[in-house]
Amino acid sequence: MKILLCILTLSSLVTSFAVNAEEKTHKKLNISDKEKNRRLSLLIKKEEKLIRSLKTRGPRLWWRLVELQSEKLKIIKKKENAAFIKGSINNPNITKAAYFKTSKALVKRIHSEGMNAIKQWPDFYNVGDIYYTLALNNRDFGNRKKVQTLLIQSERTSRHNKTLSYKVKVALAEHYYNNKKYKLANRYYSSVITNTKNPWIAKHLYNYSWCLTKVNQYQKAIHFGRLALELGRQKGFASVEEQVLSNMGLFHILAHRVEDGVKFYVEEVKEPTKYLIRMAKKTATDISYNKAKHVYDQALIFTQKHNQTNDMMLVYLEQLDFYRSFKKNNLFTNTSLSIESHFKNNKVIKEHQERAITTIKSYTNYLQTHFRNSIERYQIAQTKYKHIIRFMDILVTIDKPSSDFYHFYQAEVFLALRKVSDSLDYYKKS
Repeated sequence: MKILLCILTLSSLVTSFAVNAEEKTHKKLNISDKEKNRRLSLLIKKEEKLIRSLKTRGPRLWWRLVELQSEKLKIIKKKENAAFIKGSINNPNITKAAYFKTSKALVKRIHSEGMNAIKQWPDFYNVGDIYYTLALNNRDFGNRKKVQTLLIQSERTSRHNKTLSYKVKVALAEHYYNNKKYKLANRYYSSVITNTKNPWIAKHLYNYSWCLTKVNQYQKAIHFGRLALELGRQKGFASVEEQVLSNMGLFHILAHRVEDGVKFYVEEVKEPTKYLIRMAKKTATDISYNKAKHVYDQALIFTQKHNQTNDMMLVYLEQLDFYRSFKKNNLFTNTSLSIESHFKNNKVIKEHQERAITTIKSYTNYLQTHFRNSIERYQIAQTKYKHIIRFMDILVTIDKPSSDFYHFYQAEVFLALRKVSDSLDYYKKS
């Protein structure tokens, strides 16, 4: 039996080396994924057949079977996914379950064999590994309701194995995080993040910071979010920079540290405009007009200082919507004048031009409506017309192909006020 075990151990090593060799060969020869999976399946099948041919199998062989079948499960699931994508295009009404019968059955078989092995050899050194593998199989391919129980059992039986114990804590942290059990997730993440050499530490820190916001620990969330950004930028670590930058504004808003949030973006990002705009909108909704205005103002100052003309225009456009929603008409006017100046001195992309025209034209129509309603009250109309004329001038600058149209309406405004000479001048321009 000992000789047989040695042979199987060597077989496992050979399979492992063969798999690595296969992968290197695939890279060199650019072999298709389909062929790669076929070759790997043959290697797995040979070793599995050899193990199952034995009448007596100890715990290590059962554990090896769980490993082999789990690898086979990944290959089968890839095939099923490809078939599902292709089939759903041809027949959108077919159920997803119909494509995954093989993997579902294999998950159940692996689970049954793994649990039987644990039952027979509860003190086996790799019991924790078996629980962990079964948990991942159920998480990715099977019954997710079993995942938590299996991971907890793996945690209990893997304390002697630091590497596995860490993997289990990560899996439990992510499990609770994905299931919105944030207090439990925090308990595991607080342990996971102590391993600052793990290449995925930035991701864990980011997830931890999100969990902290869910339990109202906003100051800590900011701290660990910043740490996630810092470590993720270092060589050898997976980066979650975009995720961190997309949400740090929210963290600062929740902590009522808007000014610090602005400072963070200005110091950490070369082009922070999109993040500051997102932060400003959320601040306007959740905190106050004044705080939101501060964010917009700082965004504009940054773009002007660094001559980021496209982003500068984007800030102006967002300010127009912001001031319009808060009925700050004077500031809306001032921003419109800034846009006019920007058009005269910079090239503006079509998307920004169209948005500027639409927004300013809408406000001008609003002014015209009020003007028409007050035309019978001559003195009131006298105070409004200059404003309309000025906005029409802005539209002439930013929408030159339609200048005749705007001049015509300017002429109509003067005519309504019986300013015939001025009216004629604009009719000539139209």
